[in-house]
Amino acid sequence: MDKIIECSSYIKRNVKWLNNLLSNKSIEEILGDYGLYNAVLYVLQSSIEALIDIMYRTIALMGEKPPSSYSDAPFILAEKEILENKAIGKINELVGLRNILVHRYTELNREVIADVLVNRKYLDIYHYAAKILKNALKEEK
Repeated sequence: MDKIIECSSYIKRNVKWLNNLLSNKSIEEILGDYGLYNAVLYVLQSSIEALIDIMYRTIALMGEKPPSSYSDAPFILAEKEILENKAIGKINELVGLRNILVHRYTELNREVIADVLVNRKYLDIYHYAAKILKNALKEEK
């Protein structure tokens, strides 16, 4: 459980950093600054990976078989009523973004990152991490 809490705290710090960055810099400034842009990419990637870690560890704590892929994890958690069904699609979109960031399947379109920042889609990472943590703590009792 400690690792789940640690990952959740990490995500929370990253979300706070992104919020602070967006309150001080315009999207154009962020996208145009090589260092800032790459920092944002890393923060997004590592935050999504922390969410994946939270899902996997929660599934293990429940004694369930590990998912065969990252995209299977939210299905298992929804099946166990740790997440609602509508979370599956949103989490899998985040996993897809992580895959693009890590593997560079396609040339990363800056508009995708701009959309994540402008529409504050990164808040979903923390929202789902907190929801899983809350429900995992209930399960532990």
